[in-house]
Amino acid sequence: MIGYSCPQCRTPLQAPDDRVGTTNPCPRCGAAVQVPAASSNKTLFIVLGVVGGVIVLGFMFCCLSVLAIQLLGTNSSKMFQTVAESIGSGS
Repeated sequence: MIGYSCPQCRTPLQAPDDRVGTTNPCPRCGAAVQVPAASSNKTLFIVLGVVGGVIVLGFMFCCLSVLAIQLLGTNSSKMFQTVAESIGSGS
């Protein structure tokens, strides 16, 4: 079954798959409504995949940053300051 709605009154409608392209009157307002082709949810899956990937990458970056700071220990702020100074004086 294909689910769609009347463009005039927004009444939810359904039609069998073999009725794609046919025009039927809306039972509520009488407008001629064409049965659309079955839509797929590929766009939704693509968006969810991209958003999920960004979240996973952000989480991994945060974990690696915390791990690096833990491994460097108390010298981490000194090391980062040295790197920042060398970048700043590199011009």
